[in-house]
Amino acid sequence: MKNKFKDIKRVANIDEFVDSLEFDQLPMAGQEIPLYHYTSIYGLEGIIKNKELWLSKSEFLNDKLELKYTLDTIMMLIEQFMGADKITEELVFKEWIKRSIQNKFFSLEIYTISLSTNKDSNLLWSNYANNDGYNIEFVYSELLHLLSENIAKSHEPKKVFIFPYAVIYNKEKQLKLLRKELINLYKIFLYAFDKNDESLYYKYGAKPLANIVTYSIFFKDSSFHQEEEFRFAVYFTDESYAKKVTKFRIRNGIFIPYIPLSVENYNNRKFIQSITIGPKNSLDIAEAGMEHFLDNNDMTEVEVKKSKIPYRY
Repeated sequence: MKNKFKDIKRVANIDEFVDSLEFDQLPMAGQEIPLYHYTSIYGLEGIIKNKELWLSKSEFLNDKLELKYTLDTIMMLIEQFMGADKITEELVFKEWIKRSIQNKFFSLEIYTISLSTNKDSNLLWSNYANNDGYNIEFVYSELLHLLSENIAKSHEPKKVFIFPYAVIYNKEKQLKLLRKELINLYKIFLYAFDKNDESLYYKYGAKPLANIVTYSIFFKDSSFHQEEEFRFAVYFTDESYAKKVTKFRIRNGIFIPYIPLSVENYNNRKFIQSITIGPKNSLDIAEAGMEHFLDNNDMTEVEVKKSKIPYRY
């Protein structure tokens, strides 16, 4: 792989080059992996009774900092790719890509929900379930099928796309993916620069720019690795359509935009395997109450467990 912009050659045929580009290279999850959603008793009740998952708009969560993290990483890579004596093309490219990525980041309608591959995490109980909440064990393959089916039933065609990936914390893996997209974008940039037509950069650079935006949703600083996070992200291709289906909830005096995704189980998929009661909720009646609640919602096949984390009071 080229280490400097000056080593990157111009493409002979821009259309053939763009056609050869791949969509995001994030690793797919194994079909049967369990995923855990830590939540309060009210969040659990809403998911079971209303048969919905709520995905919050990314910029109203910590995700906005993660977008900045990815942009800062890209700017660092660009500096590494540039030579000691920066030529005009490199300087113009740096400004173009910063502007285009920022515009792309903050013009897209992206909503996310966080899960984890850790079934009994002290950190996650504390951060997301106040220690006395619950975690829901989803079967990944069944949940993905269910969400995809219900999106197809509930939304207009090609307006909503769902992306399920594990968060990547490893810096070297992040850099490898971003370097590839930067090299592709620089080749496209050189073509547009030679033609003196900035619109060509956006026309031909749509796929690598989209890949970078996708990566930004699933890249986090390594200091967060203990979360072992897995995300479902939903992208809207039409801003006006997104506004029609967006709802709002209130938290800490703030209106938070979200979209509800139906988990109405028309085909009787077993997408919830178990529910675990948080470590501080030690009352035996909590387990009995959970079992009655599940029975009342025709979900007796769901196992009820207790956290194995020992707490002192």
